[in-house]
Amino acid sequence: MRIYNHMDKIKLLVVDDQEHFSLPFKGWLFSTREFDVETIEYGGDTLSKMEEFKPDIVVLDLDLRKDAAIGDHKRSDGEVVANMLRAQHPEFDRVPFLILTQWKDVAEAEALTARDEGRGIFWMAKGDLELRRLAFIANIFFRWR
Repeated sequence: MRIYNHMDKIKLLVVDDQEHFSLPFKGWLFSTREFDVETIEYGGDTLSKMEEFKPDIVVLDLDLRKDAAIGDHKRSDGEVVANMLRAQHPEFDRVPFLILTQWKDVAEAEALTARDEGRGIFWMAKGDLELRRLAFIANIFFRWR
């Protein structure tokens, strides 16, 4: 685990197969100068990118339709990727996952977070306000560390 000071950027990996969600997310967070952001499209690339980039937080889309197979799954989603990494790669035990979904509303996302928070898996509806999203990400980082 890294030791952080006030000058360190939070390293964020965004996994989303839809550029209209991931690229603005990257631009918006990059503009805060508090985040170093990398984006990838496929859940199947998450492990190798995590090994290379060593993120502090991983943001995963729930529905990765264009994804390559993960293990025995014909397609993956953010929850499958997060659970697989939790189970098979203990070196990432202290990396929180934020799963974004357009299929759940804020109340459902909060209920799923309550269920999964102990494992470092958090949920957020994609339609949530951007400022709330930034505060949520920062809160996850400092609470989970």
